Amino acid sequence: MNIKILNYGIGNLGSIVKLLNSFDNVNVEIADDKNDLKSSDLLILPGVGTFPSAIKNLQKKKLFTFLKKNIKDGLPVLGICLGMHILSKGSDELGYNEGLSFFSGNEVVMLVLVDLEGFRIHHKDYRNSPGNPQNLPGK
Repeated sequence: MNIKILNYGIGNLGSIVKLLNSFDNVNVEIADDKNDLKSSDLLILPGVGTFPSAIKNLQKKKLFTFLKKNIKDGLPVLGICLGMHILSKGSDELGYNEGLSFFSGNEVVMLVLVDLEGFRIHHKDYRNSPGNPQNLPGK
């Protein structure tokens, strides 16, 4: 299996490569070239950071429109953490930004800032999200 991990400047690329290399018959590459990405059996969108910075980096590398078209045309994709968020319709994290719109949900973020000796902690609260199992009908 030929797996490409998208390098768009945000992500935990090394840990994903290490994990995937532990499997047999898997060829893993980090890529940001459109031709390399199109030739993959699976594209992984990693991500650690903020939604706006992820979208900005995809647009800067001219990958936002490329991803929308190629995923729509059948390119298999796996989003990990922020990579999954950017597949949604959008996010209000630090101001509204449009996502790739592969599912209709918006990431709604409630920031809880706690002062611990001058450190600010950014916390995403998904308790009221429709995807939370406790919010499903019959619960």
